[in-house]
Amino acid sequence: MLTEEEATALEPFKRVPTNVAAAAPSSSSKESFADRVLKRRKVSAEPASYILLHAIPPTSNIVERLFSIARAVLRHELQRLSPMMLEMIMFLKMNSSYYDVATVELCL
Repeated sequence: MLTEEEATALEPFKRVPTNVAAAAPSSSSKESFADRVLKRRKVSAEPASYILLHAIPPTSNIVERLFSIARAVLRHELQRLSPMMLEMIMFLKMNSSYYDVATVELCL
């Protein structure tokens, strides 16, 4: 579910449904009023779809940076790393602000 702020931000990209004419009530059909209301409700309850954007939203820049670093690590190590070791290296690279040379020296 989107928050109100996210829904407001995505409003310009919302697609207009193509079956709007199908949702209009037809007076010539033999359906009862209740059937028409239920059908209209089902049509309006479909999830909103959005136009495919040609740019990556800025909120995913961190993830793109992570994948870029992971690709560089894997290329450098020629893909001989175990998944556990790759995870440890990535954790240390992404959290380098939490330690310094003195901390590493204490660990050794």
